[in-house]
Amino acid sequence: MAASSTSRGMRENKSGRDMQRSPKEAIFELFEESLRSQCCALLVAVLLTGCAFGRDRISLSYVPQTTAARISKADAIAVNVYVTDHRPRKDRVSSKKNYYRMETARIIATNDVADLLKNAIETELTNRGFSLAGNSVNVLVDLQNFYCDFSFGLTFFEAIAEVTMKVQVEASNKRLIFSKTVEGSCIDAKAGSSSGKYAKAALDSALRDGMSILFNDPTFIDSLFKASQQ
Repeated sequence: MAASSTSRGMRENKSGRDMQRSPKEAIFELFEESLRSQCCALLVAVLLTGCAFGRDRISLSYVPQTTAARISKADAIAVNVYVTDHRPRKDRVSSKKNYYRMETARIIATNDVADLLKNAIETELTNRGFSLAGNSVNVLVDLQNFYCDFSFGLTFFEAIAEVTMKVQVEASNKRLIFSKTVEGSCIDAKAGSSSGKYAKAALDSALRDGMSILFNDPTFIDSLFKASQQ
């Protein structure tokens, strides 16, 4: 009975104190609770994205098309490939982001992106029978974008990679035969994080897509033959 009376008395005292709180004290307590909630949310975000603050270095690569067929008389045409890097952001190929969509660290390619693109085009040309070097045909490539951006959906990051280049075919007399802007792309809607691993996979795929668009365009192949006849 004594314990019950004591407990009842404590509840009554607490209830009395709550009723005696001023509006200012109530607002202050609500502010404290809100601040604690925000700190907890920030701590969780930091724990989940702890690796987002370290710079990643990735080696990009190109896998040639397996369906390329040799073209009749292509071996009689010598092609020079020139790539100019006009990317607005040359210091990175992507950036890590946290769950607030803020960039936290750069993702850098360890190999030269312009050289990678040049080698990809030359590989596809030789696989179709064209020879490299000589004074016959020039393929001029202006690299405009080679970047993977990350956005955050409901449950996953999205890796959105784009490779944009302007391709021109020029005869030995400098006559322009072909001009086209090629945009290769890849969207990975279920990237596990905004890390170099997922940026590399998306960028490699975007490069393959760009090469597929270019070499599946019959006017590009025809322009190489036309340029050799100028």
